[in-house]
Amino acid sequence: MNKVFTYGIFLDEDFTNSTFARVIKREKAMLIGYKTDLHTRCPFYTIVKSKPLDMVEGCIIELTDHELLRMDRTEGTKIHLYDRIKVNTDKGYVFAYIEGKP
Repeated sequence: MNKVFTYGIFLDEDFTNSTFARVIKREKAMLIGYKTDLHTRCPFYTIVKSKPLDMVEGCIIELTDHELLRMDRTEGTKIHLYDRIKVNTDKGYVFAYIEGKP
């Protein structure tokens, strides 16, 4: 299973469960050294590297490899709307989606 830090719309359990057609296991988490900011190319929020003491509240969800690829499509990784990276949370290292570089 792949652990992914989520924030924004993916904090909505109904949205997340319907996106992956199953009940998704989730755990509250804090992303360390990041803050939320408006995405520069779409009307959504993203997370950006920030001061070491800044934190973003969210959840860690566990996805299969197939679901992780689906999340990549949802987040627009092919066109670099968002990029998937490894980040450090208070629960350890997991994947997260940040604003992509075109």
